[in-house]
Amino acid sequence: MIVLIYFFKLTICSTLFYSYYRIFLQNRQFHVYNRFYLLGAVILSLVLPLLNISLQNLLGSQNFHQGGFLSFFNNWEQAITITPNRIHSYSNISWQNLGYIIYFSLIVFFLIGLSKSLWYIRKISRLYPSTQIGRIRLFETNESDAPFSFFNLVFWNRELDIESSEGQQVFRHECYHVHEKHSIDILFFEIITALFWFNPIFHLIKKEIKAIHEFLADRNVVSANNRYDYAELLVLRSFNAKYPQLINPFFHNQIKRRIVMITKLQNTRHNYLSRIMMIPLLFILFFAFACTRDQATKESTEKIYSKVEVESDFPGGPEAWRNFIYKTLHYPDDAINKEIQGDVLVQFVVDKKGNVSDVKAISGPKELRAESVRVIEQSSGKWIPAMEGGQKVAAYKLQPIKYRLEAQ
Repeated sequence: MIVLIYFFKLTICSTLFYSYYRIFLQNRQFHVYNRFYLLGAVILSLVLPLLNISLQNLLGSQNFHQGGFLSFFNNWEQAITITPNRIHSYSNISWQNLGYIIYFSLIVFFLIGLSKSLWYIRKISRLYPSTQIGRIRLFETNESDAPFSFFNLVFWNRELDIESSEGQQVFRHECYHVHEKHSIDILFFEIITALFWFNPIFHLIKKEIKAIHEFLADRNVVSANNRYDYAELLVLRSFNAKYPQLINPFFHNQIKRRIVMITKLQNTRHNYLSRIMMIPLLFILFFAFACTRDQATKESTEKIYSKVEVESDFPGGPEAWRNFIYKTLHYPDDAINKEIQGDVLVQFVVDKKGNVSDVKAISGPKELRAESVRVIEQSSGKWIPAMEGGQKVAAYKLQPIKYRLEAQ
């Protein structure tokens, strides 16, 4: 559940960043800013949902409650004993495990595509002779998708005379890719889109960053006197080739946008305003995804009880709760291999709506704690709240889980 929440927040965050880019920044001529904006947008989308900054602490509030002294709790659940044989028949066919299999299988699929591109570049770098020109290694090839560059390697098509006027323009274009290290961006985005393949926004950003690379390299080559000649070169020499995903091919598929950028006069009137408006968006996303409101900040008079008149209960009673644990919990394989067993005590809060929060494993072997916490978190939203004075209240619960390699 925690992973799904993180993926959801990541997708929403990246969608907002990309929407801002499409509205205020796309097809503007501050390409360097746009390049680093998109890189930063992806990094922030990955990091912000992981932050957990308490507004209560951020604002200096001192109103909090501790679950502290376990001897004063009366909300102890009956201990549940877990053995590998008892639960593996459930856990091996769970929807969660099936989801993991699908997720990692698609990661492998995308990484295989990335590996093929790397293998292609390695193959042609060994197939053709090279010439060292400063920091650049120039390969003269017969490859139909050349010219293109990858890190400090430039692969050239022999049919294009490098000494000609247009050949010099193309060569300077590829040199710019090398000098600005555009291949690092591409490799970064290939890895990100492989790991987070489910997020369409990352795929759109990857496509956009490649276009920005071309805009930057084109701008480095053209001048006021030759911009139309250069645009004509792009049109005449463009064709539909299937390029490896890692390279910066000169005759890129977004020819129309490149020509527009080359021939468009720069207008800086709204440039600064478009970029400054990024600051409010950052504040909104920071407080929406990185900050959490503690229960005490939601309602200053709310108390989390350690003793109540009527304890919170799982629908169906203790038997239903035990069955839920048996079906959901997986004895960690690492613990089985290391022959680790023991008792884990999990403390958590069931709020007025039956949601579970503040789940902590406060004792037990560290190899068994994470799985114990995960199972309790999976029960969120299913509980019947505790009662005190005829009112629903938030209350602590304690659940002992006994891990045994053999039934005792």
